[in-house]
Amino acid sequence: MCIRDSSSFGYPIRADQNGNILLLEGSEEYLWFDFSQDSGSIYQFGQEAQFGDKDYNYTVHVLSKNATIDVPAGTFYGCMTFLFDIPQVCDEEIYYAFAPRVGLIYIGYDGWYSIGLKKAVVNGNSIEK
Repeated sequence: MCIRDSSSFGYPIRADQNGNILLLEGSEEYLWFDFSQDSGSIYQFGQEAQFGDKDYNYTVHVLSKNATIDVPAGTFYGCMTFLFDIPQVCDEEIYYAFAPRVGLIYIGYDGWYSIGLKKAVVNGNSIEK
């Protein structure tokens, strides 16, 4: 995937040698996106999220490794999609989609807000809508 050392998500992030994305919070490093997982797999994202006066951990569901995703920049095939969910909390789900050779193309917050890729360069071709 195309995310490299960055802090654009509010925390420093980096890709490991396998292309998985790790998030750094203080001295702790958490596996955020595990691209080695199969469709239907579930794993825990260890960074705590606070809702009210309680801290929770996200359960990550790998929804697909071959999804077709439509965003303003166009239609992307073979995408890997993730759902981050805290089972004890209502309406906090976050959806992410990554396209091959492009990276993150979509973030959706439980149907009430989403961000989709508007411009990309794929195989040297510029895509913009």
